[in-house]
Amino acid sequence: MKRQDKTGYVPQQATHVEASLENFTFQVDWDPLPKSLSNWTGFLLFHVTELAGQMYAQALASIRLQPFQVGVLQLLASEGPMVQARLGEFLSTDKATMVGLLNDLETQGLVERRPNPHDKRSYHVHLLDAGRARLAEAEKVNAFANKMFFADLTPDEQTTLHQLLERLATRRRFE
Repeated sequence: MKRQDKTGYVPQQATHVEASLENFTFQVDWDPLPKSLSNWTGFLLFHVTELAGQMYAQALASIRLQPFQVGVLQLLASEGPMVQARLGEFLSTDKATMVGLLNDLETQGLVERRPNPHDKRSYHVHLLDAGRARLAEAEKVNAFANKMFFADLTPDEQTTLHQLLERLATRRRFE
């Protein structure tokens, strides 16, 4: 992915990467980060996260899903039916975004909204069998995208990175 800043600078050392898995192909132009920008962990994290996010989103698009939609399907598969508002809280998305995500998932026949038996003003979102099947596809796409993205790390390093990111993502701070 070529980035162009406001000065018009575009890095010239990009490596074009193509990868495919059965039913999809994605392409990424990977620009090596100049050494002068690798001194700041926050910037490194921002850069790598942006690249990984774009690659992940592109891979998921091959099966007509967005990253937050995979989050919805995974939450419903592991936690069971829940109200839209709770899904939004788990995924840190606003109500309008959540409605759009659910509308698309419902149109695809992956989830269904049913009246909440405890509160007539809200709906429970239920995962359908087609949603479970699509989530299984997403797991394969995720594994492949991870394999491609993290190829420069050993399996042990990948495990360590995942554990560190999980720790950062699941702990409360700033309270």
